[in-house]
Amino acid sequence: MRKLSGTIDGDLITRNFFPEYVGHEKGINSGNCFNWAYVAYRLYKNVQLWQNSAHAFVKQNGKFYDSESPFGTNHYANLGCNTRCSWCCRNYRVSCAILVEHWYVDCRFYDRLIAIFWRKRNNKKLINRKNQQKQLAA
Repeated sequence: MRKLSGTIDGDLITRNFFPEYVGHEKGINSGNCFNWAYVAYRLYKNVQLWQNSAHAFVKQNGKFYDSESPFGTNHYANLGCNTRCSWCCRNYRVSCAILVEHWYVDCRFYDRLIAIFWRKRNNKKLINRKNQQKQLAA
């Protein structure tokens, strides 16, 4: 599967995969954090999946991300959900298979959404290239 290089853009994930939560991203962390983490993992390179007893999130290049921390934070305790759930203190890295099994992630659904994301992205690039060629020809 293709993946984006560069730093995770949490807002891009929310806008494209959880648009109903734009403006109230905290809501994702009330039942969809594992789906958000799965999408981040499948969409970006060098992403690790993490979880505790109440929350799933990701780590990339030393920073932790979830829907409420779209630009990342240096410590998982600073993630919004983890500050509200101080009792769920054991945080650990997990494999994709463990995340999917533990949280019952609907992989097929999100993999289809990711495929649609790539098609739309490729179509935009193609349209931009054609527009540039027209401008050069004029």
